Amino acid sequence: VACFPFDDHNCPPIQLVISFCQSAYSWLKEDIENVVVVHCKAGKARTGLMISSLLVY
Repeated sequence: VACFPFDDHNCPPIQLVISFCQSAYSWLKEDIENVVVVHCKAGKARTGLMISSLLVY
């Protein structure tokens, strides 16, 4: 389990986004069976931002 917290309705620090993408990508590359699950309290803006960032990483 990894945690990359930032406040809702705010932009995350770019280094936090990069760290998340590196961590998730590394985990996914490790084994084809690995999955990444992302959630936030509201399940809207923060989740979408992090998933979108990972997709373009």
